[in-house]
Amino acid sequence: MTPIPHGMAPGLRALTEAIRAGLPSERGHVVSVRGPAIQVALGEARLGARLLLDERFEAEVVAFEGTVAVALALSSTHGLRSGAPARVLCDQPLLVAGDEVLGRILDAAGRPIDGLGPLEGQADWPLRRAAPDPLTRRPVTQVLSTGIRVVDALCPLGLGQRLALQSGPGAGKSTLLSQVAVTAEVDVVVVALIGERGREVGPFVRSLDEVARRRTTVVLARADEPPLTWVRAFECAIALAERQRDDGRNVLLVCDSITRVARALRVIGLAAGEPVGRRGYPASMSTVLPQLLERIGNGPVGTLTGLLAVLVEGDDADDPVAEEVRSLVDGHLVLDPALAGAGRFPAVNIPRSISRCHESVVEAKDLKAASRLRRWVSAFETRSDLLAVGAYVRGSDREVDAFLERRVEIEAFLRQSPRDGTPIAETRRRLLELCR
Repeated sequence: MTPIPHGMAPGLRALTEAIRAGLPSERGHVVSVRGPAIQVALGEARLGARLLLDERFEAEVVAFEGTVAVALALSSTHGLRSGAPARVLCDQPLLVAGDEVLGRILDAAGRPIDGLGPLEGQADWPLRRAAPDPLTRRPVTQVLSTGIRVVDALCPLGLGQRLALQSGPGAGKSTLLSQVAVTAEVDVVVVALIGERGREVGPFVRSLDEVARRRTTVVLARADEPPLTWVRAFECAIALAERQRDDGRNVLLVCDSITRVARALRVIGLAAGEPVGRRGYPASMSTVLPQLLERIGNGPVGTLTGLLAVLVEGDDADDPVAEEVRSLVDGHLVLDPALAGAGRFPAVNIPRSISRCHESVVEAKDLKAASRLRRWVSAFETRSDLLAVGAYVRGSDREVDAFLERRVEIEAFLRQSPRDGTPIAETRRRLLELCR
C-alpha cells in the first residue's frame, strides 16, 4: 500500500484514507466545520442530496470539489464532532401535500409542528419541480378579490399573478398580509413565514378565523433557524401550493418575506465559495430567485397567485433584492411608513404602485375610473407642499381641484379597518360613484 504523505492536509488525508478503505458511495464522515459550512468526505457527492450527520443532524449538499462535499445544516449543529459518520438520506425530499396539510403548521421539511399529530397520507410530492410550461399555462384574465378596496380598485391582483408587497419597517405589511389571507376569495391559502420572530407567529395564526384556518397551510422557518432552512421553507410552501393548484383549485401563496430568502441565498453562496457582487449577494441569486418565482403561476388547470413581501431599507432603487424581484413579478404594491404614521391603513403609496395585469382583469369603465383616481391622488401629492403652507391657488391644476372637491370621500375609500373586508362588487360600485 502506498504511504500517505505526511504533509497532506488533515481533510484530504482523511478522505484518502476513507477511499482506500473502500468507503461506500452513500456514506462518509465529517471532515471540518467552518462557520455554517460543513465539509463531508463522501464517495460520491451530489448537489441537493440530504445528509444525516452523526445520526442526528440533517444537512444538504450545496457544493463539492471532487468527493469532498460542502453541506449546510438544516438545524443547530451544536455538538457535531470531527469524524462523525455521514450518510445520504435522499437525493430529492418528498412531502405529504394533499388535503392533509390544510389547517396545519409545518416546518421547512413539511413536518407538523402544531402539536396536532403526524400528517396522514403518503409523502409522494417532490420538493423541487419545474415551472409550468409557458405555452400551456392559463393566462391571467380573472380578478382575485382580496377584500382590500385600494388593492381591488387601483392595483388589482389577477388569478395567477405575482405581486410584490414592498415595504419598509412599520408600514403595516404583516397586518395587510394577515387580512388578505382571511379575506381573499380563493380555495386554498399557503403562507410561508420566513425568518419570523417567534412572538409574531402566534398573533398571525390567531388572526385567522375558523373558516380561513381550515383552508390555510402555514410553513414556518423561525429567525433562529439556519439560513438554508429559510430557503427550503419557501420551496416547501411553493410545492404544497403547486399540488393544490394541480388539483384544479385557486390557490394564494403568501410569503413574508422574499428578502429573507435572498439573504439566505447570500449565506449559501458564500459558504459554497461563490464570488459576491452588490451588497454581498452572489451571482447565483439572479439564477435561483427566477427558478423559484417562475413556479408561482397558473398551470393547465387551477391557478396559483403569489403575494410576496419585500423588505426595503432606505432607497429601494439601491436595493438589489427589490430590483431583482420587481423584474420577475407582475406588479408591486408599495407601502409608505409616512402614510402609516398618519393613521392610514393600508398605507399604500398609490402613484408608486402598479399592477401589470390591471387591463386584463377589469372592465374598461373600471380601468378608466381607476386611472382618474390615480391622477387625482398623484396630482395632490405633487402639490402637497404648496397645500401645506396655503400657497396653492384653486384653478391652478384641474386634477388637484378634483381631488380637493372629493377629499373626504377619497380618504374614506382609501382607509379600511384591518378587520373588515369589502366585497369586490361593493368596491367597484364605490369607485365608479367616486369618479363619475
